[in-house]
Amino acid sequence: MPEAEVKVQKVKKIEPVYNLVTRPSVYGNPKMVTVETRPVAYFAVPGTKFERKMSRKDVEDYIRTKKEQGYAKVKAGKGDSVMFWKDVWDFGLLKDIYPHLFSFAKEPNCSVEKFMSLLPATDRIFHLPLSGIAAHQLADLLNTLEHWQRDDETNDTWIYIWGSGAFSTKQAYNQIIGEMDTAAPFKWLWKSCCQGKHKVFFWLLLNDRLNTRNLLRRKRFAIPSVNCVMCNPATEETLKHLIFTCSFAQLCWTSLRIAWDLALPVMEMVEEYKLSKAIPS
Repeated sequence: MPEAEVKVQKVKKIEPVYNLVTRPSVYGNPKMVTVETRPVAYFAVPGTKFERKMSRKDVEDYIRTKKEQGYAKVKAGKGDSVMFWKDVWDFGLLKDIYPHLFSFAKEPNCSVEKFMSLLPATDRIFHLPLSGIAAHQLADLLNTLEHWQRDDETNDTWIYIWGSGAFSTKQAYNQIIGEMDTAAPFKWLWKSCCQGKHKVFFWLLLNDRLNTRNLLRRKRFAIPSVNCVMCNPATEETLKHLIFTCSFAQLCWTSLRIAWDLALPVMEMVEEYKLSKAIPS
């Protein structure tokens, strides 16, 4: 997610909502904002150079998803910029903690300030009568809120989920993608000193994306045969066959004095050969 906020070309009222979610400390203490727009808005999607046409519902869903995923959380003060149910604040995401009670809420988007001002008149907050489960959840919620007080002198403090008010592209990427283990051959490949076109070819090989007859058939290309033209009896031209087990390929590898363990998958074959020969990374 880039540092720049979403740029709305036609509808300016969408922008403060996105700022509330992703740039809380930079933009101060935004008030509760609702999305009011024409049926279609054009805006730049974060992380891309393309513009995307989105309906009002798409924009609302996008904003809600980012908030509920917890990319930004808030320490409530006045509570005027915090959604009681749908924001991640002092007590977490309450609509997920108390789902049955939330289904009875008259105003799902009400602020913390408004919710607390209506207590203890629960009939003004919820549709009555409550179900048994919802009643138990209400009792638990009231017990949780019993010792919490709003501070009218303090603004709500928005921070990113990684604990800082400063935006970090790396931290945002880690939150979205998470930790991913990369197979060792990929690391060796990009550190190698061979030509770029060779690296790309080998990367395609490791990902089984070379245009073998087998892959063309899977892509629904109309080809007369999927068999290897070099082999008899006919054998399907898969990636492993074309590069490693085909009779012609084996002659090439033998001339280079390279022996592969053909019982292993391609990725493990490469890894096993490198480790067995103690080739430096």
